[in-house]
Amino acid sequence: MARPIPKKLLIHTVTHKTGPTVDTWGNTAYAKSTTLKRVRLEPSSKRVMSKDNTEIQLNSVMFYDCINSAPTGIDFLTGEAITFGTANYTIVYVEPLSDESKLHHYELGLV
Repeated sequence: MARPIPKKLLIHTVTHKTGPTVDTWGNTAYAKSTTLKRVRLEPSSKRVMSKDNTEIQLNSVMFYDCINSAPTGIDFLTGEAITFGTANYTIVYVEPLSDESKLHHYELGLV
C-alpha cells in the first residue's frame, strides 16, 4: 500500500463548486460549495484531450489525497468548478489514481 501524500506538501485550501446549471443568458450557477483543505495546486502547461476529442491546455493540476485532504469522500466531475484565491477554474479531466488495493488520490486538470 502506498503512503498518503504528506500533509506538508498539501498546503492549499480551495472551494469546490458542484451542481452546475446554466441559465438562459449563459451564466453558470452552482448548487453547492465545499471548502477543501490540504490539497495542492501546481501550474501546468500539459495538453490533454477532452471527451469531444479537442486538445486542451491546462492552467493547473490539483492533487486531492484520499487520506490527508479534508473533507474525505469527495467525488469530482468534469464541468465542476474550483476557486483558489481570486482564480476560478473549471475541471476538464479527473484522474483517480489507485495504489495496490484502493483509491490513493485524484489529479484534476483545471482550465
